[in-house]
Amino acid sequence: MHKYFLIGVEKNISVYYTSYFHLQLETLMDVRNVLVKERPETFQDCVAWARNMFQDSYSNQIRQLLFNFPANQTTSSGAPFWSGPKRCPHPITFDVSNVRSSS
Repeated sequence: MHKYFLIGVEKNISVYYTSYFHLQLETLMDVRNVLVKERPETFQDCVAWARNMFQDSYSNQIRQLLFNFPANQTTSSGAPFWSGPKRCPHPITFDVSNVRSSS
């Protein structure tokens, strides 16, 4: 009985370390991409990079989140998914004339 328990623990630890190191490697690869491969060379490149980051962070990712968990989503118990500390996000459409979205 104890033997099977230890095998399960070893497997869980292995999965944990594999996923942990995978996340660390993914983070390092992201840093390398930003600093080396996708590094902006000019001011225009910096503006384009920032604009793309805005689009990804404040529009694309939020739209994907809302696709997976719509505003009217409920939990298995029937409670609203977006309640309490989880407030429903809203994507922002970039508007160059809006100081709030372009700063």
